[in-house]
Amino acid sequence: MKVTPQPLSENDKLIDVDDVEYHEVPFGGIAVDLLADQALRDTLARFFRPSYRPMWSEGKKRTALWDLFYDVVPEGEFPRVGERFRKEHPDTDIKVRIILDYPLTNPWYADVKLKASRFGEVFGIAYDMYCHVYDLDNAEWQKEGHQDGAPSQGTLMRAEGKGGPFLLNRAGGEYVWGHDMSDLVFESLGFSLNKKWPTVERKRMVITTVEDGVISPEELKSRSKYIGPAPIGHESTDNEMHIGVVTFGVGS
Repeated sequence: MKVTPQPLSENDKLIDVDDVEYHEVPFGGIAVDLLADQALRDTLARFFRPSYRPMWSEGKKRTALWDLFYDVVPEGEFPRVGERFRKEHPDTDIKVRIILDYPLTNPWYADVKLKASRFGEVFGIAYDMYCHVYDLDNAEWQKEGHQDGAPSQGTLMRAEGKGGPFLLNRAGGEYVWGHDMSDLVFESLGFSLNKKWPTVERKRMVITTVEDGVISPEELKSRSKYIGPAPIGHESTDNEMHIGVVTFGVGS
């Protein structure tokens, strides 16, 4: 699935979102330009699953994205179970907004619809979005031919407030302020839940210890309940509503 991103403006902020939660990227990190490989794109699309707990968090709260996908089976998992199992788990269409901001002079976004079981397609779509913005940036500086300030020449810049110089292999352009695509690495996936997404009463596992003593069934039942986002496919959900915003922690 290839999409054409658009520059993000104040008027494009269609979704009211919570704070970003961060999820692990397979293999600990993936170079962005490796997503030119269709086999890798398909692997991520078929097998990616949200993290149970957010990265860099010591709390026990599970992520909203994991809650959303609680009843969704990634396409590549359990391939031998058969259609009966599949029918018991929703594989509906979902809508999500993808936003890229690093190392772009302004954020770009795309609103996409994909199968819940192939949520990992967001990595390949993000790659296509980067290609589009970098192509625009190349076209801009190539208008008048090769220049001293062209991205391929590189430039030595001083980090404001840092003191020391650092080398960028791409000069500041119209759409990219620095770094070739070959520098970029997906280090985490960020997700912000749409605040308008419905909530329902959910159940969670309760772990007790000997020190807790005897706990009544009523107390255990009370502890297991919590209010969380309705899972994808729940009767209260609408697959025409955005689930939220996906961003990426990108290193270089």
